[in-house]
Amino acid sequence: MAGLLAQWGLIRMFAMRPRDLMRWGAGAAVVGNVIVAFAPDYAAVAIGFAIANLGYGFARPGFTAGASLSVGAKDQAGAAGAIAAINGLNVVFGPLFVMLYRWIGWGPFVLNAVILAGLLVYTFRQAALRKVSEADPQEEATLASLERSDEGG
Repeated sequence: MAGLLAQWGLIRMFAMRPRDLMRWGAGAAVVGNVIVAFAPDYAAVAIGFAIANLGYGFARPGFTAGASLSVGAKDQAGAAGAIAAINGLNVVFGPLFVMLYRWIGWGPFVLNAVILAGLLVYTFRQAALRKVSEADPQEEATLASLERSDEGG
């Protein structure tokens, strides 16, 4: 529900650009993963997952739109292919996270938080995200269509 709230409502309501989506998304996902990692009870786990999924709901379309808009028209197909290839990594690394979970229950969540914190730092330092976020407002239609395609619609 939180991911759908982000993608179907909050992104459009606040007219968020790719840089904002990446920053808010990674930040919320870090907080959510840390809550899940050290949650004392089921309610805290549910809240942590909701916050993390809200963050993922922001970050995924931000990543897709930012990567596509940061290259020229002739390179957009290559950017889309690279994004599709990266999305398949969860199949490769997923079992490793399960093995880590068996050894240390909070391990995968802390590892996710560390990775996401690194990505959050990256979003503040990356010039291409700044360029995309300062783009012409007429690109809003392109951004909206990329978000819809990322949502499966």
